[in-house]
Amino acid sequence: MAQTFILVASVSEVPASGILKVRLEGHPIVLTSVGGEIFAVADRCSHEDVPLSLGCIRGDTIKCSYHGSRFSLRTGEPMDEPADTPIAVYPVKLEGNAVLVGIEKDDGMSTEQCLPPQAGGVPVREWRRSPTGKSQDD
Repeated sequence: MAQTFILVASVSEVPASGILKVRLEGHPIVLTSVGGEIFAVADRCSHEDVPLSLGCIRGDTIKCSYHGSRFSLRTGEPMDEPADTPIAVYPVKLEGNAVLVGIEKDDGMSTEQCLPPQAGGVPVREWRRSPTGKSQDD
């Protein structure tokens, strides 16, 4: 599989030490900016499958609100118990003001961007790919 970078936000939309939730191929991802560097990590605690977007950013870590485990934004490694399994970390590329996140892409598949309606008052962006080249949303 080849890696492709998908436009997910503008630099100004990614909050400093805050959280922007997006979905790529159905995978929930958290974006944050720390010291001017943008990070993208899985929005799921590896310990209890709780959304990390309910937690907070402390330095270069994201803290799970459920049991308090912290994960490195750079490596995904857990810094505290009870978590002992890393979370996924996604490569981020900046092109001007555009923030792109890298995902694995099957050859021959097109990648489409779509913006679904707000879910529970919180805007969540979703990008999915389709073999037909048409966007899909839930």
